[in-house]
Amino acid sequence: MAFFLAVRAKVDGPLQAAQPVSNGKIYPLGQCLEITQAAERLLLAPDKLRLSGEAALGLAAFRAFRSAGGKIRQVWGDLRGTFFQNAFQIGTLYVDVSNDTVTLTKPKVEILPFAAANFRAIEDFRHFAQIARRYWKHSVFPNHVLPELAPFCPLIHVSTGGIVMFRDPTRYMISLSCKDQFSASEDVLSDQAIRADLFEHVCALLRSRQTKLPASPEAGRRAALQVCREGRDKRWHLSRKHQESAANQVHMFNRQLLGRGQTRPFAPARDVTDGLVVPLEPDGSAWSGIRQWRRLSPADHAGLRWQSLAVKRGLRASPLALFEVADAILTVPFAFTLEDGTPRPVAILGLEQPLQHSLLTLLQRPAFVPAAETYGAFAAAQDTGGTFVLAVDEASRDCQVTSGDPLFSADGQPSSALEEISAAVVRLAQDRPHLTQAGAALGRANVLRPAAELSALDAERRLPQLFVVAPEALAALRPDVVQKLRETDAFALAQCQILSMAHLELD
Repeated sequence: MAFFLAVRAKVDGPLQAAQPVSNGKIYPLGQCLEITQAAERLLLAPDKLRLSGEAALGLAAFRAFRSAGGKIRQVWGDLRGTFFQNAFQIGTLYVDVSNDTVTLTKPKVEILPFAAANFRAIEDFRHFAQIARRYWKHSVFPNHVLPELAPFCPLIHVSTGGIVMFRDPTRYMISLSCKDQFSASEDVLSDQAIRADLFEHVCALLRSRQTKLPASPEAGRRAALQVCREGRDKRWHLSRKHQESAANQVHMFNRQLLGRGQTRPFAPARDVTDGLVVPLEPDGSAWSGIRQWRRLSPADHAGLRWQSLAVKRGLRASPLALFEVADAILTVPFAFTLEDGTPRPVAILGLEQPLQHSLLTLLQRPAFVPAAETYGAFAAAQDTGGTFVLAVDEASRDCQVTSGDPLFSADGQPSSALEEISAAVVRLAQDRPHLTQAGAALGRANVLRPAAELSALDAERRLPQLFVVAPEALAALRPDVVQKLRETDAFALAQCQILSMAHLELD
């Protein structure tokens, strides 16, 4: 620790002098990349460092590690589901020399076993949008304005100050778009067309560059998806030339957006934002990720239909309510993920191996589907006046105008489907405080470990970092701790999680 603190001390002076304020924040806030890059230059040339005391001992150990072939690698990604963070992987350790760049009161350096750091790579653009919303407080939309660049940069971000940017022309995110031949880009670009007022705003800022722009948001959506298919056929994802050209063009457009946007920030039209609501979730916002939450009403959603049995495929972790646990353990394994540091149960769905036949045959139970998947297009919310309402994600693929169950009758009354949805959403909202209490109790008891057995099944890295209960840790708890866990249903939750893992052993 003393060695890395000394490295940090050597970079602080020059960096603070060069940029005492960044984006309105005093040093070191918001400067994790600058600090990490400066520290990396010192770590890659340790012979030039002159240290004393404990720091010198650490330097000697670091030199020995490097001489023996030890690797140091700069990493960037999702830290604890809350931040984007730059750090180092040094051997099996997670070393963050910019740990105080979000919260000044935190230690400057954090060192943990990498497996315990709850740090993971950004997996796709929805994951990126989720962290951007939480960390940067951005609103995020599909890039239906510049179709030619959409395969490489499929998102448009709007800051709280109304500044619009195409994201993200970094080497990592460009590589992410190419990794699966633009499939991750197609996924977000296939969502509902970008809202009309934002489309017109961005087009107005870019129009003078003689840039070919779509005639409408829907035309931009269709064109962006077509360019993804064309790029795949022409193998642009393998072309360094195309990747570098796309990044350079996005940087050019962003400079123009930044320059002109300072005097002409995006201001949503009142009639478009009427009805936007905030879901009752941690860090909820009306524009969460690329989801658009709006108060459900017959005036706005008379033609909307709900696909209650929409098929979802692929390995995934789906949020689990406390009241669902007893049903879930009969058919699927579940684990925990961390949400703002609190363990939350998630059902592991889409595993390829036949996990379910024994119990299903015996009990004649249907496959379990979490309420979060069935009713995920809806949420309890508050409108601007603080009234509790039912909200709908207008960008959800589960809500269409052509197929499914109608939400309202011809005279505007709630349909039976909507009554079912409302009851389920209310129950989920009522369950959430109890779930939070149970998860927090498990976290305090320190009985969770990384779920290596689930990670081994996740070849394509589709799952978040998962944790399971360590049976030996649960058995070793003091009686008074066990009693506290029982009072919040945390002990039963832990036991159910252990039992659910038996599904991984069925042939």
